Amino acid sequence: MKATGSLSLADLIQAFFRRHLIATRGVSPHTLHAYRDAIRGLLTFAAARCSRSVVELSVDDLGRDTVLGFLDHLEQQRGNTAATRNARLAAIHSLQRFIAVEDPSALAICQQLLSIPYKRTPSRAVTCLAHADIEHLLTSIDRATALGRRDFALLQFLYNTGARAQEGHIVQTRVAAASISRPPLAKVRITPHTFRHTTASHLLQSGVELNVVRSWLGHASIETTHAYIEIDLEMKRAAIEACEPPGLNSLPPVWKDPDLLTWLEAL
Repeated sequence: MKATGSLSLADLIQAFFRRHLIATRGVSPHTLHAYRDAIRGLLTFAAARCSRSVVELSVDDLGRDTVLGFLDHLEQQRGNTAATRNARLAAIHSLQRFIAVEDPSALAICQQLLSIPYKRTPSRAVTCLAHADIEHLLTSIDRATALGRRDFALLQFLYNTGARAQEGHIVQTRVAAASISRPPLAKVRITPHTFRHTTASHLLQSGVELNVVRSWLGHASIETTHAYIEIDLEMKRAAIEACEPPGLNSLPPVWKDPDLLTWLEAL
């Protein structure tokens, strides 16, 4: 017996993309395409697993075993990372939450899929440049030429605004040139997004409030912005010192090792 009601899987998926993602949430084209690729991959995998065409699939065909098989397929056959697996699972979870609301008869299946956990992944280090690196990079550009003035303006715009950017050719070219006189720059992978990370880090170092930086960068969650505090050792040191109780001297404590009997008594 089917768990679903009158709504077909095709109707639910179309409504999910058109009404939920585009009309209601207004997601970016990048997010839309990522969700599309995830759902399309799942449908293709499920169709092959069930030996039927995609248009013949029902919500029942996207059960827990099928989704887990699809996630394993991504890692084992496609060679995708755990992070990619988690991104695909996030799209599937979002679809299942939508289906649960639109078709309550499918609630049991949706709950099973929503219980599939994400895999733990190592935290990716955020690359930020020091003030001296930014200054050297900008001053190394010859502004006597039209191209130099253009590149200087673009890089300064990236740094001053923290804007998102996709085109990296200018950044790579100018970093390569600046690395000749500042070799450490060549050891760091610097992309347009590195400027965005650097902007956030420098704003926080300058004392700008965390919520202001979140708004500046357009982060949906303050937890995203908080990551920049985690990577700055000086800010961590200042936070620890601010929590130090008053009246403590700065001398390190002198510890005395207890004798064996005292140690045993304390057990």
